Amino acid sequence: MMLVDQFRADPLFPFQDYATDIRHFIGAQGYWLALLRALPEFDQADWQPVQRPVDVLADQLSGLMLRLQNTRQARLLTLHTNSFEGCVVELIADNPPMTQEEVTQAKGLFDWQPDAETAAGLTPDSAIRVADQLYHAFRAPEEPAEIYIPDAGHPDGGYILPARRLFLQSEVSRDCEPRARAALARFMKTPVPGT
Repeated sequence: MMLVDQFRADPLFPFQDYATDIRHFIGAQGYWLALLRALPEFDQADWQPVQRPVDVLADQLSGLMLRLQNTRQARLLTLHTNSFEGCVVELIADNPPMTQEEVTQAKGLFDWQPDAETAAGLTPDSAIRVADQLYHAFRAPEEPAEIYIPDAGHPDGGYILPARRLFLQSEVSRDCEPRARAALARFMKTPVPGT
């Protein structure tokens, strides 16, 4: 049985309205935490939350579920829940109407004259068309990253640890769960450099 099947009884499942409804956001967060804890490769003692200022509304809009770091393995995990509906909401929020002052600044700073459609901001219909072109139910790229390690004895107050980051962006679905499990397991059991 897949974990996603255990969440089907929740009336908000599959939590696709996370960007506009905090209950969906919390439900999705519960799913992703349960999925992590169900992985044999996940050792909770090795993974800590990344210390950062939290902006719940920004996290909710982007679907950011968690950011964890593992200094022993030099790993960072950034996990976003995903839905087509959330993508549309985020596109509209990221492309609001421009004020006349912003249009003037665009001309002065970037030598760019926004057309009337751009200046008007994305409408829901436009956002749906853009999301149709951009949206992916699942993505899991890995990239180089850095972890800042605070150290009071260090002359700079800390140091940078080179690391790898998995940026997992996924729907809560039967199609995506096996892919998310595989990407997370592969990332967590990759050998530590130098061992």
